[in-house]
Parts: sequence; C-alpha cells; structure tokens
Amino acid sequence: MNTKRAAEFLGVPEGTLRSWRHHARSGEHPAPPSFRAGKRVLYVREELEAWVTACTQAEAKAQGQVMSR
Repeated sequence: MNTKRAAEFLGVPEGTLRSWRHHARSGEHPAPPSFRAGKRVLYVREELEAWVTACTQAEAKAQGQVMSR
C-alpha cells in the first residue's frame, strides 16, 4: 500500500509516517518497514500489523506489563 493508505491504517498523518522514515535512517525512531518501487514508498499490510504489535509489546514491557497473544 502507498504512504497515504499506510498512514490511514496506522491512524497517523502522512507527514508523521514520512518523519518516522526519515528519523529511522539515523536510528532515532523505529519506523514501519517500507520499500521503494521506483520513486514510490510502499508498505505491506502484514508488516505494518507486525510492527504495531512489536511496538505495543515493547511499550508494555517498558511499563512492566505483560501482554498475552
């Protein structure tokens, strides 16, 4: 899916998704996995879902909570 649809899926503005990609290159912020097809940046839905799950689990762990599957 393209950046617009990925942003809608994640519930964030497109600019936020672009910012995450930019900052991920410098290691400042984890960004959802993406790839380039020519000039387009694309996302795979299953990879976005896995990224959200991983971020949620990391946040819960940081707060001392345990998440079940």
